Amino acid sequence: MKAQMELQMQEVNFLESRNEWKLKCKFYLRVICVIWFFFAISMRCIFRHGTHP
Repeated sequence: MKAQMELQMQEVNFLESRNEWKLKCKFYLRVICVIWFFFAISMRCIFRHGTHP
């Protein structure tokens, strides 16, 4: 009985860590998207105005 309880606990921990990983993944993807978005805009501005500021 005790072993079964421990197994269930491990399963719950595994699911929680996987959920946390998914949240982290979403967060990092969002951050990368925002950085890429600003990068693309600044690149477009540079190309539009030429290399000189």
